[in-house]
Amino acid sequence: MNLLLLRIGIQYLRRHKLQSLLLVVGVALGVAVVIAIDLANQSARRGFELSTQSIAGKATHQISAGPAGFSDSVYQRIRTELGLRASAPVVEGFVTVAELGDRRDSKT
Repeated sequence: MNLLLLRIGIQYLRRHKLQSLLLVVGVALGVAVVIAIDLANQSARRGFELSTQSIAGKATHQISAGPAGFSDSVYQRIRTELGLRASAPVVEGFVTVAELGDRRDSKT
């Protein structure tokens, strides 16, 4: 049965050479486009990561407190007494906007 199907397929390819060639070229082109899009996405993602890292730096440690946070003296002590000059604070909180009916939006 498989031999019969193979024969029929070969006969079809011999009769329709241009159509078969276009089929192979179309599939190859489709695969190439998908790979190119994937490579472009990976490259853009890596470029974004590198630019973010060069601007913000790479974090190695994180100190977090509860909802009340901690005082500014803790940050000052980290930079002066511990000598971690490359440290930077991240401030997070909620903001209310009177023009929007005191709606709360989380801002980082």
